Amino acid sequence: MKEYLDNYKSNIPIILLVFYSLGYVYLDRYYARFNISIENYINLTDIIFVTIKTIVSLSLIYLVIEICLYIISRSILKIVFSKSLNYKLKGRIIKYSVYNRYYSLIIEKQIEKQTNGLSFFIFIISPFVLWYFLDETVIIFSLFFPFLIIKIHQITNYENDEERNKMIQFLLIILYVILLICFAIWGHNDGNFNKISDNPSKVEFYENQNSYNTNLDSLNFIGETSSYIFIYDRKNRTSLIFNKGNISNFKIKDITLTPEEKAKMQKETEMKIDSFFNKLKEKH
Repeated sequence: MKEYLDNYKSNIPIILLVFYSLGYVYLDRYYARFNISIENYINLTDIIFVTIKTIVSLSLIYLVIEICLYIISRSILKIVFSKSLNYKLKGRIIKYSVYNRYYSLIIEKQIEKQTNGLSFFIFIISPFVLWYFLDETVIIFSLFFPFLIIKIHQITNYENDEERNKMIQFLLIILYVILLICFAIWGHNDGNFNKISDNPSKVEFYENQNSYNTNLDSLNFIGETSSYIFIYDRKNRTSLIFNKGNISNFKIKDITLTPEEKAKMQKETEMKIDSFFNKLKEKH
């Protein structure tokens, strides 16, 4: 444990450099979509929190994917190695008690050994399947390649610790380069999305007695740092930058629906559906 902590402490500067560079690349590409030179408005805390948020989200996504791949792979292998499909064993081992003992000693180990390989194969083909059904090529493959490095490490057999450490260092460098590219892509895409669509964040505040409300005006709330708030005016195609020290009455509206609003929306939807079918009946 002490050796692990010492090794971690010695690599803290490298870890921080990685986190800062990833966060900066994302923010730079994101705010570049609004012609904002974000380096003039951020500090190191702003950068590192962006990276942490993204890394945590990625970790949760990859954890869910890994669990799904493991369950699917194990299920397929259990079916393939079942007695009903294994005709050689079916003729030799009649009693289930004998088969169960053989299964736990031999087949279970075989399944365990092949799980990672089958998981890797399913993972390799999955983005192409998703690509066929979904029109999100960039997002699919930008999520695919970082996890691919982890899967490669997972299925690689190392002869000794020295070879393992060298391979891990090499894969970490590749992973870092891929993440840099992916963070730039995600920043660019998020910037494009918030530039042209209705941003779900509804904010209201005053600056020099002027009111700004993203819920009423053609304004999009595009982000904030420790000291600044950024708004994009879609009508005039201009970016507005506000120092937090100069604004007052800052409000963030809760956009979640109340039970009454949900019931009202459901009732309106049902009325529209009934009206549509009634018009069809009248035509016929």
